Amino acid sequence: MRELRASIRHFSNRNKSTMRRLAPFIAQRLADVASATTINGTLEVVRTILNRAARSCRDDDGLPWLNALPPMITMLPESRRQPYPITREEQDRLFPNLPAHLQLMVLFAVNTGLRNSNVCGLQWSWEVVVPEVGRSAFVIPPEAFKSRHARVVILNEAACSIVQAQRGSHPT
Repeated sequence: MRELRASIRHFSNRNKSTMRRLAPFIAQRLADVASATTINGTLEVVRTILNRAARSCRDDDGLPWLNALPPMITMLPESRRQPYPITREEQDRLFPNLPAHLQLMVLFAVNTGLRNSNVCGLQWSWEVVVPEVGRSAFVIPPEAFKSRHARVVILNEAACSIVQAQRGSHPT
């Protein structure tokens, strides 16, 4: 505990900027191709620890671990990438690297646009046969989505064949 206190005091020394101390870490994470969102998540943890050390943590004599609140930690600007369909070349690189038990799930997700939780939670009771086109669709209820809106999932040829291959493998 004493080492942690000393590290926090050293890290938040007012003589040196907190951001200057974080700069090598941020540079390394950027070099490792971490996104700004990922780096900001870590910076948020550092900010929380320093703020708690200044406000709540006390040594044996009742003195705060830090004499003052640490200077503001500046977050990196985030830029959201626009979604795009995965190309055949990207699929050819991705799928051989997946464990066998995930390959069909990922192929289904790629062909339907569903998230992991929706693919894993798909239920036979949501299936609706569309006789005019000779295949099925799934009507996923609102409680299965964060947005709380029902969705209709139209199955293309690949997704339809995956559903047919899974038919009978589980009752739900």
